[in-house]
Amino acid sequence: EKHHIPLDKIVLISTDGAKSMTGVRKGFVAILKEKINHEILACHCIIHQEALCAQTFPEEICKVMELVITIINSILAKALNHRQFKEFLVEMESEYADLLLHNKVRWLSRGNVLKRFAFLLPEIKVFLLEKGVHYPELTNDQWIQNFYFMVDVTSHLNQLNSKLQGKGNTIFSMLEEVISFENKLSLFAKDFERETLFHFPSLLKHRQENNSPIDKHHFKTTILNMREAFLSRFQEFKNNRATLAFAKNPLNATITELKFSPFGIDIGNFEIQLKDIKNKEIWSSKFE
Repeated sequence: EKHHIPLDKIVLISTDGAKSMTGVRKGFVAILKEKINHEILACHCIIHQEALCAQTFPEEICKVMELVITIINSILAKALNHRQFKEFLVEMESEYADLLLHNKVRWLSRGNVLKRFAFLLPEIKVFLLEKGVHYPELTNDQWIQNFYFMVDVTSHLNQLNSKLQGKGNTIFSMLEEVISFENKLSLFAKDFERETLFHFPSLLKHRQENNSPIDKHHFKTTILNMREAFLSRFQEFKNNRATLAFAKNPLNATITELKFSPFGIDIGNFEIQLKDIKNKEIWSSKFE
């Protein structure tokens, strides 16, 4: 009512999955259905689900992120340490002038944090050594591998996230991006199987520089687990894929596959109109 949205035009609500939104009796969707008095579709926000899928990393890889945040906080939390670290980076003629502080609210902000940390890792090691602070993980090859793996994976996730944001995106175009990413995850798994690491440049560089064998099975399993999470979480959108695709390509639509009940459409009349469009060159050419 505040934004003057006609209630009879609302056909779908996107939520964060919280009970206050999806509760059977007192959830917002249930109350809205009662108010609108017609069927309405409810789905779990695509970007929120992507963030949940991204959190399927095994414990040992999650601990990598925890240590990175601990180190960053130890440098940035104290004003003196922070100032000295920035001066140190200037002396080292580093491309970056500072670290990024991790935002816990937005899980996917970790990608940028990790990328900056990876770039400054040699400087961070030297700075901590000068301070007399020792983290044995920073010299452990398996920890370093897990770290560079996470740098590369979160970079791919951030690319997907940026494609899902912004105004004007339709559900169908967002779903296409998600399905494309699912297929990319299969490609990433094959990348480890072949041991080529084409799509993991940070990990590849580490292997080349240190001549260390990569635990391909460990990383491949992690990628496949994430793919399974994507496949299961976005199933509700895939079930409605034909309906979502209709606006983009009505000429290939099959009436029996469309779920139009929330739209208040006379299916018989609609079917006749669709036949007209399909069989009249002037209209089909406009759609194409």
